[in-house]
Amino acid sequence: MNIKAASSPPLKIEDLMERWGVSEEIIKEHIRKNGLPFWDAGTGNGRRPMYRFRLTDVEAWEESRRRIKSETPTEGVVPTPATGAPASWDGKLRGTGRGKGRGKASRKG
Repeated sequence: MNIKAASSPPLKIEDLMERWGVSEEIIKEHIRKNGLPFWDAGTGNGRRPMYRFRLTDVEAWEESRRRIKSETPTEGVVPTPATGAPASWDGKLRGTGRGKGRGKASRKG
């Protein structure tokens, strides 16, 4: 007897929007840039893809994102100065904005 484990129905973009509280554009950005796994349930024929997601894939992806996020330094932490930087340097860059005497416009005579 071949009994298949009951699997949850595939998730749609709308389901992920509700799950994460984000817009459709953010979900599509995760697909393009962050490797969110999906499959196209569309008919092809040059139509826009009908994104579908397996719950187990989404949960694994979320966990991998949590691991990556926990391994990165938290915001507000000043990175240690590079070798050769003065010990008194606080890691902030100053004087990099637009100022008088910079660029082509200041060179015109």
